[in-house]
Amino acid sequence: MHPMEKHTLTEVARRAGVSAATVSRVVNNAGNVKQETRERVLDAIRVHGYVPNQVARSLKMSRSSAVGVVIPDISDSYFAGITKSLEARLSRRGYSMILCISNEDAEKERKYIDFIRQNMIDGVVVATVAHFSDAHEHYLDSGRSMVFIDNLPAFSRRYSAVITDNAAAGRLAVDHLASLGHKNIGVIAGKQDETTGAERVRGYLRAMDARGLAVRPGWVRQGDFKWESGYAGLAAMLAENPEVTAVCVHSSQMTYGAYRAMEERGLRAPADLSVVGFDVYDHTGVFESAITSVVQQEEEMGRIACDMLLDAIENGPEPSWGTVVLEARLAVRQSAAPPTR
Repeated sequence: MHPMEKHTLTEVARRAGVSAATVSRVVNNAGNVKQETRERVLDAIRVHGYVPNQVARSLKMSRSSAVGVVIPDISDSYFAGITKSLEARLSRRGYSMILCISNEDAEKERKYIDFIRQNMIDGVVVATVAHFSDAHEHYLDSGRSMVFIDNLPAFSRRYSAVITDNAAAGRLAVDHLASLGHKNIGVIAGKQDETTGAERVRGYLRAMDARGLAVRPGWVRQGDFKWESGYAGLAAMLAENPEVTAVCVHSSQMTYGAYRAMEERGLRAPADLSVVGFDVYDHTGVFESAITSVVQQEEEMGRIACDMLLDAIENGPEPSWGTVVLEARLAVRQSAAPPTR
């Protein structure tokens, strides 16, 4: 055994309060070790910041043939589409999926990541809502595989991810409205401490600047991707900024909330206000939405994320894919038209 590994084995044993033989059984997946003891040993290994090759081999040998998927909102059609794509591809490869809903709550996300790690589930796909979480670091340190989708984590270490070019997506909405003749264009944005929300606003601002259009105070309303913030954001905009003739809404749930605010005031799109939403459509094909929308490649995102994760599970957790960036498209419908005032 390499001297560094021998020393590390001893330090891990001391920290975990077990014998060196027990640590050896854990890292080599040999003999019976209580689950509580195994978790204590693995936590000690992570604290020391050293994961010997034996650990990676042990984890690879003890596959559960299950992966976790952590998303913020299953009622959002975008995440529902990604989840459906993931499950179908995982199933074809012989894996089961454990679905966890964080409800845009960073603490709940952390608990789910810890649960997946402690139960030795093979890997996880996570649409993180946490600006930074040590749960992600601990999970990656454990030798398990993790792929990020939709939003990127705030650390410098290497990881694999699939995202949308959100800045370009933000520009799509503005460019469409400006091409119709709108100059006073507001936006209801998502969380600005998430790359998804921040990049869409960056795209909005760049598009407005490129077209020589000013952005006045009150035209950028920050929401949290949920229905209530879309409702509140548009209600405030209508009350305080009557000059606005068009609005970009940066999630499907916020778009629905914004529409409710309009309906309660007797306003209609596009006669009274032009609207471009995000990911607004019916997956069943029964109803055709009237809302012009920026649409992301959710099925492709699920497919690529699955391939990334299974490649890491089966060939080693060291990230080899990097970040794959997908382009959004604009679905032009009836909610945006030239301004009437």
